[in-house]
Amino acid sequence: MLSPEQLAQARRSVFLTASLYDALCSWVNRRYREKLAAVDLTDPRQVEESRRALDELTQILQLGSIYAFQKMATGPPG
Repeated sequence: MLSPEQLAQARRSVFLTASLYDALCSWVNRRYREKLAAVDLTDPRQVEESRRALDELTQILQLGSIYAFQKMATGPPG
């Protein structure tokens, strides 16, 4: 359980609602593979696919750029 202070600091966009549930189900259906073989893990396209999925997830959850690859894509602040 979250304390009142923790709850006040938490992003509301990560609390499960009916619309968030629908968005997450849609994301899973689009982004999760039915199968993943060991050889897939050596494919550079798998890395890009995973990054696109994570980028989309952070957008759904309104988290901003939290992964290093997202921060590199936008460049250094300045």
